[in-house]
Amino acid sequence: MAGAIVESGSQSLSIGAMTDGGKVKRSGSSLSATKSHLLAYRTDTFLMTSASTWYDLPFNIAAPIKDGFTHSDSTNPEQFTVTDAGKYLIVYDVTGYTSNNNFLSVQAVRMLDDGSEISGSFAVRTRGYHTPTSNMFVADIAAGSVIELQVCSDGANLYVEANAIANTPAPTTRPCAVLVMIRID
Repeated sequence: MAGAIVESGSQSLSIGAMTDGGKVKRSGSSLSATKSHLLAYRTDTFLMTSASTWYDLPFNIAAPIKDGFTHSDSTNPEQFTVTDAGKYLIVYDVTGYTSNNNFLSVQAVRMLDDGSEISGSFAVRTRGYHTPTSNMFVADIAAGSVIELQVCSDGANLYVEANAIANTPAPTTRPCAVLVMIRID
């Protein structure tokens, strides 16, 4: 089917390029294809000076791509407040770097919801130089929840830092930490 028109009384919705088997979901009296979403990242190096200490990781971008979240660059830049309750697919990637390439460090990352660790959010990596710690999980998040990403290391002076790859062109953005949240229900 090339397209579809859904009519309800005097209101209609036009959907272009719909394939056979495509579905439109109606929830209550509204029809929407937009879900709450967040894309935030950090581009500046962040130093964890102490071992075995959780650090809130601030995101240093002026305007994260977001709908259904609030965020301030100047006040608590590590916090995102969820405005739409729901089940969220959450993905993060944090690149760690030790000041001594021979030091084998452990980097741990977790997410907090109102100060409590979100079940399934903890991830750990056990290699040193520029190895990312990544995780993907689903969590129920309430409206008004404050979400934070935290990092920790078993050694002092571990950096969260973007990996500079030799002999490649510099990208316009080289993030050292990325957080994506998409409401899936």
